Amino acid sequence: MDLGLTIRKIRVEKGLTQKEVCKDIVTMSYYSRIERNISEPTISVFLEILKRLNISFDEFMFIHLNYKESSSDFWWYRLSDLYHSGNIEELQKINTILETSSNKNDLQYQYIVQLCIMRLRGNIPEPNENMSIVNKLMTMDLWTSEEIKIFISTMDILPLETVTVIVNGILKRRTLYSKSKGFNSPYNKILINATLLCIDASQFSKAKKYLIEYQKSLETRDFYGRAMAVYLEGLLLVMTGDSTTGNQKVTRFFDICESLDLNHFSKKYKDYFERLTNKK
Repeated sequence: MDLGLTIRKIRVEKGLTQKEVCKDIVTMSYYSRIERNISEPTISVFLEILKRLNISFDEFMFIHLNYKESSSDFWWYRLSDLYHSGNIEELQKINTILETSSNKNDLQYQYIVQLCIMRLRGNIPEPNENMSIVNKLMTMDLWTSEEIKIFISTMDILPLETVTVIVNGILKRRTLYSKSKGFNSPYNKILINATLLCIDASQFSKAKKYLIEYQKSLETRDFYGRAMAVYLEGLLLVMTGDSTTGNQKVTRFFDICESLDLNHFSKKYKDYFERLTNKK
């Protein structure tokens, strides 16, 4: 279902007319084109429409995705949400549940949960610690989505040379991994993390390469993803000498996060930006 059709579905179910939704936001004719997927709303117009529909961005996306998630996706997005919000208590509860499971996939997720908790406490493991599952990944020729997710969670404890070799291999097989729910898809998470790690290591040409691949993977209406691309562009500009334009882009990203009520999500990116600029 396209974005405009989802807007129309919600409007109709709430018993609102097009005129009631678009009043003081856009013209009737333009709004009609949005619902028919002829025109694409700007981020600011889209947010105003959501306010008029009295629905949050997350609620909108859940409806847009037909209220469906696989059990694997549920774990992935749940852990991502808890990590970005810094909720160690809930992560510990999940870890306790997974400790009693004999399911192989659950054990893999337990490893990811434990890494999330360690990171939130400021403790990133050394590359030689708890690496058995990573070593196993390195011996596999073909990864499924589960292995991809584990790699994402361990990228920052691997040598950058290893990370780039793996990422370049994944790019060659992109059709296996590129099915996307936007910026939070495993494929795009890899490109985001790879870009950040390369920027942090001052390997700017590699960072630019991964950023371009990430931008090419984004859907037109992926508001999260497009905002993240602005942030990454800003970081790269700041670190390569164009502080004025770079800071404007980074500030734009934080403004978008604030307008979407995603301050908890943006906090770690603010911390990263401050650490990076201080290091510079």
